[in-house]
Amino acid sequence: MRIPFLALLLALVACSGPSQEQPAVPEALQQDGVIGDIKGSLSGRSYGKDLVDALFEDVLKNDTALQHLLDDLQRQYVAHGDSTEAYHRFEAQNRSYYEAALEHTAALSDSVEREAQRGLLQTSEQRHNASMARLRQLDDQYEAVRKRTAEFVELIKLQRTLQLMEDYQRQERPHDAELQAELQRIRALEQRLNEAVRK
Repeated sequence: MRIPFLALLLALVACSGPSQEQPAVPEALQQDGVIGDIKGSLSGRSYGKDLVDALFEDVLKNDTALQHLLDDLQRQYVAHGDSTEAYHRFEAQNRSYYEAALEHTAALSDSVEREAQRGLLQTSEQRHNASMARLRQLDDQYEAVRKRTAEFVELIKLQRTLQLMEDYQRQERPHDAELQAELQRIRALEQRLNEAVRK
């Protein structure tokens, strides 16, 4: 008895159930040896050297808004370095001067002159430190916020890559049957070897 084509097609559709599109396996999890490659070299990756960083690249390919935000953050870091270069150079020059000047006082043989010069240097440095207090406070506040932004990037990285990893675990988990079949094959060989020993 021949089954009509339309009835066969309907039966196949009914058996397949509703199709739910699975998320694509991230590129970092598709490549053989990617974990070794990442850990073994810098590999030119903009976000680092391990599987979390490699997965985060996949996140950024699909989330352009997040990529733009991180680009803006990186530009801010660069711009801040440029805009505060004169301040940091000024601070470094002052530190170098007072450190070197104190060493030079050791060359003075007269202890009264030596102590007088040290007192003058100390007073001068204290005046300088007082005048720089506000600028140093602003710089410290900026550094605290910069560290916090770096922590936010790490939190986002962990949250978004965990989702990718859990999707991968659901999609790609090996079936028990494969290992069960391997176990049966090795047991059969074990049995044959056992029999060979007894001959």
